[in-house]
Amino acid sequence: MLLVLLAGLAIFAKAQHPFDDLPRWDFWSPLAGGARFTGRYLSSEPGGIHLKRQSFEPIDLFQLREDKPSTNALLYGSVLLDPIFPADVTTDLAVQAAFQAAVGSIKTHANVHVSPEIKLVQATVFPLKVTGDNGESEMSILQDSTGADGRMYRFVSHVTFGFNFYLTLEDAKFNLIHRVVVALDREAEHNVFQHTFSPLEKGADEETNEAVECGLSEDECSAAPSGPRILSYNVWNTNPSSDVYGAGRRWDQYAKRLDHLVEFVKEAQADIIGFQEVRYDGVFGDPANHAQVKHLADRLPGYQYVYQAAMSYINSRMPHERIEEGPSILSRYPVVATDYLLLSRDPNDPNDSHQRLCLHAVVDYPRWGEIDVYVTHLSLSERSREQTKVEIWEYMRQGKGKTQVLLGDLNSEPQSLGIRFLSGQAELLGQTTDMKDAWLEVHKEAKPRSTDPDDRQHKFTFPSDNPSKRIDFVLYRGEGRVKECEIIGQEPTKDTKDFPDDVGMLHASSPVYASDHRGVIAEFK
Repeated sequence: MLLVLLAGLAIFAKAQHPFDDLPRWDFWSPLAGGARFTGRYLSSEPGGIHLKRQSFEPIDLFQLREDKPSTNALLYGSVLLDPIFPADVTTDLAVQAAFQAAVGSIKTHANVHVSPEIKLVQATVFPLKVTGDNGESEMSILQDSTGADGRMYRFVSHVTFGFNFYLTLEDAKFNLIHRVVVALDREAEHNVFQHTFSPLEKGADEETNEAVECGLSEDECSAAPSGPRILSYNVWNTNPSSDVYGAGRRWDQYAKRLDHLVEFVKEAQADIIGFQEVRYDGVFGDPANHAQVKHLADRLPGYQYVYQAAMSYINSRMPHERIEEGPSILSRYPVVATDYLLLSRDPNDPNDSHQRLCLHAVVDYPRWGEIDVYVTHLSLSERSREQTKVEIWEYMRQGKGKTQVLLGDLNSEPQSLGIRFLSGQAELLGQTTDMKDAWLEVHKEAKPRSTDPDDRQHKFTFPSDNPSKRIDFVLYRGEGRVKECEIIGQEPTKDTKDFPDDVGMLHASSPVYASDHRGVIAEFK
């Protein structure tokens, strides 16, 4: 009887794991018949009920060490945190390729000198392993392919989007330390997601330090304002989709919209910018040109930039497709440190389905000091927004800058409890803040849903074609007062300004606005 039972269990176990003997290919050379997803998930299928809610700690991926691991399960969105620490960065071919891509990008795009002696001193590699169950397990799928012999072959694939390389470079000749994030996608193309630089040794070369602080231009340095101009702008990712203009026209229309947005940014003369909804779209644009942060950085030369994906959009029918979105920080002046905090969420709440985070950069502003810049884009769930606003406040209290600013599309109106909490007017979950709303320092609040033309034109930030609410903010604490605060980005492109404004922005005959949101610029003194 026991032997029969054991035999039955063995048959059951084999039936439970019918694909254990198949080869595992996470990446593969070109196959004669191509690789096809069978539609079968072997683990971590997306869209199910999540049994575990994650908790997170702030993380600086440049400072992560093998002997000091993070407790976070997620790197971001639907990607697991599973770093690799190369034993020798000089012999690791993948790291060296990323290093060459970083140096090439710096030489081409950055307003900074690079010597032939620039060297790579540290690298951490993050395989972008996908999870469909909020970090509980790694996603694996069944694939098949037709061989040259006409037969069908099957293999198992653990879904991986690619790799992110966090590189620290030192250039002793120019006394600079560079921190660069290079992404390697499944097309085997490199994209630069971050480039910041600052003096390697403060005070070692005052001329170099001054040049770094002032964008390598004495005129720019002498013209630097007494106080920073800080902008928050939701860029509306890569909208509109192909459904609006058709696939053939989409790129040109997107580029036209982004050019229009950048015109407003340049006119605002922002020193520090917090962008939201910055997207990497692996199915939009040519190879090596999928990263929206690159589209923005190329149009805004002279800015250092940081980007961190927050959410992933998993295509259940094409799980290797990489589309993700998050905030970005751009600065004319040295970014000396960066980190971020993944915010808590209820993955079973449809209004809280996307992972959110708060991105932080420390900017060394000339003649002012260090400014803590925080950028976020909050949930559609009010309950989640209230919880994460408290988390952001606790995160900000760890900063040490003379001034702290919180920028973002907060998906909340001024009269909400969450905004009154952030602007120091109400208690939330037993806590209070000492922050101020930069807008209210120089303006009166418009009545909710006001139809007054002046309110609609100058006091509301969303939506651009029918403005009715203020949900985009510059909040601050610490040193400095608000000199002025204005809303920008109201007008559509000149060639579409006479198009009908009542058809909705996702219509081919709508005026082309810079974004569905307007920007908010505050100058401090």
